[in-house]
Amino acid sequence: MIDVERGICLSAVNLGEWENVPLVDELSKRFPGIVLENDAAAGLLANHWFQDFDRVPADFLYVALGQGIGCAQMSGGRLVRGQHFCAGEIGHLPAGSEGRLCSCGKTDCLQTWCGERGLLKSIADAAPRYTSISLAEVGERVTGDAILHSALKSALQPLAEKVATMVALTDPAALIVACREPSLAEIVPAMLSATLEEFGLPVAVISGLSPEEASLKGGAVAVFRKAFKAENLRL
Repeated sequence: MIDVERGICLSAVNLGEWENVPLVDELSKRFPGIVLENDAAAGLLANHWFQDFDRVPADFLYVALGQGIGCAQMSGGRLVRGQHFCAGEIGHLPAGSEGRLCSCGKTDCLQTWCGERGLLKSIADAAPRYTSISLAEVGERVTGDAILHSALKSALQPLAEKVATMVALTDPAALIVACREPSLAEIVPAMLSATLEEFGLPVAVISGLSPEEASLKGGAVAVFRKAFKAENLRL
């Protein structure tokens, strides 16, 4: 979690025991003009600025799947941060009852189920023949393997349920889903779309830029927005 106004990293459990770290003050001692941004928020900004205009509306949710689960929201063309800068932080919501230990110290957070390692564990639990499979192999084989397809869809269910709640509460025009694993870039959005339709939530689900590309481009957008004080500007 990032306090962008004060330039403080409030929490970053995936990086270790980072809490209330004054990153901007420290980095500015050597590098002037530092801008701090949450990676999910940066990813959202990148998809808003660099995707096709017709595909990305001014009201959408953004979800990124990697080691953890990133999520951010844009409403009326504005990035939604929340009163405590934790809007969209679904990665550490409870998602099961198996006792999977999370890097934050809690158990069964969503990222332990639907982050990359969590997905592989759930797939292996559902179909033991895939105990040693990689995510790249999942993406390559899932279309032609009914058992693997079912296991992956089941593994994504906790994420689909959390996203469905956000969709129901915010009624976005679209959901943009980004996967770090390239072979899943189209498969995961399609599966989430199908599950949301089953829930009676037929929101448009779009495959986004890769999280790495989106974070870099979104960082550039954050610098531009600060330099020109352009909260609502879009080129």
